[in-house]
Amino acid sequence: MKIIATLTLAAAALSAIAASYGPAAAQAAGRSLTIALTGAAEGPGLGDPDGSGTAELRIDPEGGQFCYVLTVSGIAPARLAHIHKSPVGEAGGPIVVTLQPPTEGRSEGCTAIAPTLARALLDSGTDYYVNVHNPEHPGGAVRGQLG
Repeated sequence: MKIIATLTLAAAALSAIAASYGPAAAQAAGRSLTIALTGAAEGPGLGDPDGSGTAELRIDPEGGQFCYVLTVSGIAPARLAHIHKSPVGEAGGPIVVTLQPPTEGRSEGCTAIAPTLARALLDSGTDYYVNVHNPEHPGGAVRGQLG
């Protein structure tokens, strides 16, 4: 009887500890990608030639979670940031994930996404890109393909 009570107490304690790590555990799961962002990747004459940055992504298909850190420099303040579905060399495909724009050079966040989209981002990265828009470059100041 004492063993069962002790095991029950231990299980309850472990459950409480696991619950307290919810978002942090979700961020730790999945796979990470680091994407270079450049104005040149937007296409000739389209992006900001001085612009650069990175998109650090953590994608968890099992948990349906998408976390990111965007950093940019050399561009006017950002107004929008997205992940679009379009292959290399094509622009303006549908937006699949909306990101917080790095208005002062950096932004970060996490959002729930469909597991099928998470898998597609990881398995078919060349079909998706991250870009950051500003008033001077409404089509995109910097861009980087996921794969």
